[in-house]
Amino acid sequence: MPAGVTAMMVATGDSIYHARNCKNCHGADASGAKNGPSLKGPTFLHIDGSYNSIISIITTGVPGAKIKDANHTIPMRAYGGGTAPMINDDQVKMVAAYVYSLSHK
Repeated sequence: MPAGVTAMMVATGDSIYHARNCKNCHGADASGAKNGPSLKGPTFLHIDGSYNSIISIITTGVPGAKIKDANHTIPMRAYGGGTAPMINDDQVKMVAAYVYSLSHK
């Protein structure tokens, strides 16, 4: 795990992922779904897979015009935006820790 990331962050990030919009697009098991690619790595479409890049993409999102996979056309909203409340910066770090743990087993 990256410096500063704890098992508690990963567990809380797992809970947030499954309670918010993340699972709706990326799948309950993060293997990808109709609206979003797999988060299990080892490669990613828009980032290098580092913890900091995961934080960055959750924070900024991916606009529709920048999506690199024609199979996934719905933009990723910043901070988990959408019908559910957006997550805060601490929650972003926890979700990023969870996603990082999926791709770095």
